[in-house]
Amino acid sequence: MGVDCYQSELVGPARAAAELVADAWRVAPGAPLGMCAAMVSLPLPVDEAGSEEAARRWRRRLLDEHRIEVPIFPIAGRLWARLSAQVYNELSDYEALARVFGR
Repeated sequence: MGVDCYQSELVGPARAAAELVADAWRVAPGAPLGMCAAMVSLPLPVDEAGSEEAARRWRRRLLDEHRIEVPIFPIAGRLWARLSAQVYNELSDYEALARVFGR
């Protein structure tokens, strides 16, 4: 699988994952999904100000308690998760993340 093919094959799974998680979290992506490729940013549905320390805490908590590794960053005073699709990910991986904050 070449790089171009690899990247284009991940757009659909990334969008499906973003839609699934955004729906469960009741949030909107940081950009229209048509503008996203294999990565999508979603705001965490938490009532906590975004800071580097809070982002570190959430990354550690997700990893330690749920075995989920996802980048979390503070942007404009809010915490954001960056979902990315990879060939080794399955939809169930994103379902697990959705359940952590599902409302």
